[in-house]
Amino acid sequence: MWWILLIILGAIVLVPIVKSFIRSSTPEGYAREIARTQLHAFRIQKKLNPNLPREEVYRRVLLTRPSYDEDRVEKVLNEARGGQDNKKINFRNVVYGLIVVDFLSRLGGKAALPSSLFHQVASEEIPDDI
Repeated sequence: MWWILLIILGAIVLVPIVKSFIRSSTPEGYAREIARTQLHAFRIQKKLNPNLPREEVYRRVLLTRPSYDEDRVEKVLNEARGGQDNKKINFRNVVYGLIVVDFLSRLGGKAALPSSLFHQVASEEIPDDI
């Protein structure tokens, strides 16, 4: 009888892990995971540094990502600006830029980019007022 309990407990533990793996292996799941993680990091940074300008908060959030340095952060911010140095950006654009840069680097820069899907995910996950 204890083995039935063990099987049920194992299923309860493994099902979310398997679902998470499957979800993050699709472009949409990958984008959603990045968006949710970045939104969480944004809220923490904003709480810790309430007086920082938004773009500096965005920069700090990006720098929390593994293997991100100033050069990579600038690349993401430029993607968010659409190549225009003076363009004002919001966090949704930053997350979209991050998804694009990460997705392309994950696939060696050679992929058909599902940009409309990435825009949709960023729009669904990131409020437009931050």
